[in-house]
Amino acid sequence: MRRSVLILSIFLIIAVNAVFAQSILDLRIGSTVSGNLNSDQIIWYRVRAAQDCILIVETLGSVDTYLDVCDNQQNVLFSNDDQPNDNNAKIEMLAIAGETYLFKLRGYSSEDTGPFRISASQKSIPRTPDLPVTVITLQTRNGNIERGGEYWFTVKPSTVGMLVVETSGDTDTYLTAYSENGFIMENDDGGLGGNARISIDVKKPGVVYLFKLTGYDSDVRGPYSISATLSVRN
Repeated sequence: MRRSVLILSIFLIIAVNAVFAQSILDLRIGSTVSGNLNSDQIIWYRVRAAQDCILIVETLGSVDTYLDVCDNQQNVLFSNDDQPNDNNAKIEMLAIAGETYLFKLRGYSSEDTGPFRISASQKSIPRTPDLPVTVITLQTRNGNIERGGEYWFTVKPSTVGMLVVETSGDTDTYLTAYSENGFIMENDDGGLGGNARISIDVKKPGVVYLFKLTGYDSDVRGPYSISATLSVRN
């Protein structure tokens, strides 16, 4: 009897996984597809990266959408509700060549229904200036944000500790952080005023972190300062 129950359980797991696999829609990089979101519906998309890149998956339209990116076990890695200017969702992440990523699309609430579009695109990983870090000593770079501009920086801590990258000044800034394994986090107003601030617990020396600096929205422009500090654990 116990063996029969075990066999039945294994069969059910395989059956559920098979149904899930069949329900995933392919979303090719460079394409946009249309759909209709029903009440309480979840739609899964699969995106495969052909090369190392910055992968962007976003929704378009009037429906208030919510996006999760998940691993192969459907565990949520990170999410997005509203990209800065509207109700559409947008995930921007560091993608590794040959890897497949799962995206879960739903309405922000069960009442959010209607037609939508979803697209996948990519950008080359930019060549970035280094933002060097030395223990406790503040390292700063200055520049000017133009409308719609993106500014990229790399940090490679030589030891473990708490890494803090933040902006200062009067310009309303936005920071996004990536590691070699993908997206880490993003921040808008974690610093003083409209400044952005990201803290990362560095557990392995020599890991390269990639930071994207933009204005809060595409209309923001003005001078900025960005700095990195590393506080070493005792």
